[in-house]
Amino acid sequence: MAAMIIKSRKQLPLLVSDTDTILPVFPIRSTAILPGEKHIVQLANKENLAMLDAITGKDDQVIVSYSPRPADENGGIDLSEISVMAQVESSQPASGGSRLVTLVGLRRVALIDIRQVLPYLTASYSEIAENEEPDQKPRLDIDGLTELVARLSQLDRDYPQDMIAKLQDLTASPGKFADRVASSFHLQPHEKQEILDGVDIADRLATIKRLLGDEVEKKALSMQIDKRVSESLEKKKREVFLRQQLMEIRRELGEEFVEEDLSRMFHNKIRANRAVPQEIADRLLFEADRLKHISSSSAEYGAIKNYLGVVLSLPWDMPPAEPYDLVTVDKKINSEYYGSTAIKEQVLEYLAVWQTSRELQDLPVMCLAGPVGTGKASLVQAIADAMGRRFVRINGTSLTAMEDIKGGSRSEVGAGPGYLIRSIINAGA
Repeated sequence: MAAMIIKSRKQLPLLVSDTDTILPVFPIRSTAILPGEKHIVQLANKENLAMLDAITGKDDQVIVSYSPRPADENGGIDLSEISVMAQVESSQPASGGSRLVTLVGLRRVALIDIRQVLPYLTASYSEIAENEEPDQKPRLDIDGLTELVARLSQLDRDYPQDMIAKLQDLTASPGKFADRVASSFHLQPHEKQEILDGVDIADRLATIKRLLGDEVEKKALSMQIDKRVSESLEKKKREVFLRQQLMEIRRELGEEFVEEDLSRMFHNKIRANRAVPQEIADRLLFEADRLKHISSSSAEYGAIKNYLGVVLSLPWDMPPAEPYDLVTVDKKINSEYYGSTAIKEQVLEYLAVWQTSRELQDLPVMCLAGPVGTGKASLVQAIADAMGRRFVRINGTSLTAMEDIKGGSRSEVGAGPGYLIRSIINAGA
């Protein structure tokens, strides 16, 4: 296993020490711990448990470093240069031999060099000097940040309403105030590390102000969306309630209900048409029942009415094809089509096979291909006349979208059946 320290891009005010200070390092990916923040972690792997055993009973201090990416296939991990020295407040046994450890962030430190990898990580570190002298700019940032905290606590009920009162005691120390604010809100790990990297007090306050400002905008937008959805649902509930009241008033006055009459008419048509398959008939009856509960002035009422009319107009009870004589068909085709004799012979062969094997469901479909004006439509017209069938022609050059063929969705305004369904209705077969 190897470890690498990711250097900060900022100039760090390090405190020079005569002694070589070394502490165990605990890499963490789930979050970045800030000074003054209390965090509970579960230690399970052997390196972290060995580290815990080494510091227990001594100074109980460890450096917690945010690792921005998981360990690679060789076990290598990345450590952030600016980390936090933490105190192990308690350690409790957990399932599977793991331990629940409570860590309390103390102060920022900078990792200098990796000293040991096994049995656990250790590194030399240096203290970071933080300037807490009074300054007008941090004072102004604290005031603006306090307003954002109050606004966010109002928008999100997950945060306590007395948060401002708890933070007032730290306003004299802008650095501690900034860390406490950042640890009180739900920030992403990389965002907390960005705040941890803010050694300069003014930069740290500006970073927190920017992150909380973005969070306020997100919460405000989310509340607006929730409010609109709630108002829309309330409006629909109110419309349903008023419509039901109107129907009851009309019933008491003895007025006729167009919706119920139309629903009853469709019910009778569906039950009278025995050729409609049962699963389709059940769906049509369900749609007919909906007409009774929808106002005739609504768009949905017209869509359901058109849908039922189109489905019921389909030729469900189409009679079986009458047998035909190939000799008669041949004469009929010859009298109307003057094209190639070979093509007419292929057509007659196809019709002969189809006549003797009409029970089969996988017979190929006859397709005529050729340039414009070679008599394809005339031949098909002659075949239809010879077999006593109705000929319906669909001009493919006028089809510009899939909806032209299969029809539009019922939810769309002005939707209707496509060319195929309309042609079946027109042909009646």
